[in-house]
Amino acid sequence: MVKIKKFKKAMLFLLTLSFLPFLKSDFPVIQEEHSFKLLYEKEYKDQLNNFTFLVKSVSLMDQTSIHSTASGMIISSTKSHIFVLTADHFCSSPEDELFKTEIIVNNSDAPRLSQIIFKDPKNDICLLSAIKYKGEKFKNIKLAKKMPALGEFVFNVAAPNGIGSPKTRLLFDGYFGGCEDMCLYTIPATFGSSGSAVFNDKGELISILVMATEDFENVGIGPDIYKIKIFLDKLDEIMEIR
Repeated sequence: MVKIKKFKKAMLFLLTLSFLPFLKSDFPVIQEEHSFKLLYEKEYKDQLNNFTFLVKSVSLMDQTSIHSTASGMIISSTKSHIFVLTADHFCSSPEDELFKTEIIVNNSDAPRLSQIIFKDPKNDICLLSAIKYKGEKFKNIKLAKKMPALGEFVFNVAAPNGIGSPKTRLLFDGYFGGCEDMCLYTIPATFGSSGSAVFNDKGELISILVMATEDFENVGIGPDIYKIKIFLDKLDEIMEIR
């Protein structure tokens, strides 16, 4: 029994030594991840600043009520206006033909009324315009040149279930799941997430969420950056927003 115990101790010691190279090799990985997080924190500052919480109201007689909420992203601005990218199914609804509806853009403590300036029902993309207040600063959001590789990191800023306010920002992350007609992201999405922007690890816009999978809200769905670029290119004849 003594010899067996000694043998077991010797084997345990050898196994420990054999794992040391692997344990040592983890340190550079941890340092690399830490460096990435520091870089990532700098990248999403503008995205958080440009996020908008959208509220659509319906007026009937003398009463006004909230119809729906959504998320948006200020992709560009001029001295007098901001331009917000969101989902078209939020901008346009059957109630618009029956009642008076308004879309309020919330970014700071001062809400502002918006106007629909362009929309693409097929790809569910909409662009809103609203007044820019004095002292506000928004950097133009960079558009990605291409979609990420399958499985690459992505992040999203949204107000799911109407959870949004001028002083709050909800940030979600996940991975790119590829595209068919629409693209998939392992980002949770539900009502209120519509129109929320999706970014790659460089902080470049790659998509907006326009739907979620039924009975499984951990996958968000949206058009790719190529469709968004085509949408924005059609506006060049009307106005320069980028």
